[in-house]
Amino acid sequence: RLATFVRRGIPLPLAVATAPRSYIGIDNLVSALLCIAGNRKAANRTYLVGDDDDLGTADLIRAMARGAGRPARLWWLPEGLLRAGAILIGRGDDAERLLGQLQIETGAIRRELGWTPDIPAHKGIARAMTGGADQLN
Repeated sequence: RLATFVRRGIPLPLAVATAPRSYIGIDNLVSALLCIAGNRKAANRTYLVGDDDDLGTADLIRAMARGAGRPARLWWLPEGLLRAGAILIGRGDDAERLLGQLQIETGAIRRELGWTPDIPAHKGIARAMTGGADQLN
């Protein structure tokens, strides 16, 4: 839904959404899976993978807008008001996903297997935005 809003140029009250969140682009995910599949050290291990950059939702929207060739239409509304409004309409979980912090520790796969993301987050997001309407929806 967020990609659709950005593509359509719909103004979003998310300029305040700066809490960092970890993401993984499809190209980097495939790269990590190939690294794991081809390495004996990965046997019976679980790895968390993510792009190099943790982005707040506002930065994510800006990157999506750049990729779509659109301006990022962000406006400021106090976070408490956003959360309260979302709860009132039964979308409190959506507010948490947009406003909350969610970072993962990706050090194990980097240290143990030497994996690093091939594509910076902003480039992966831009690529996804030009790749078709369904890719980020």
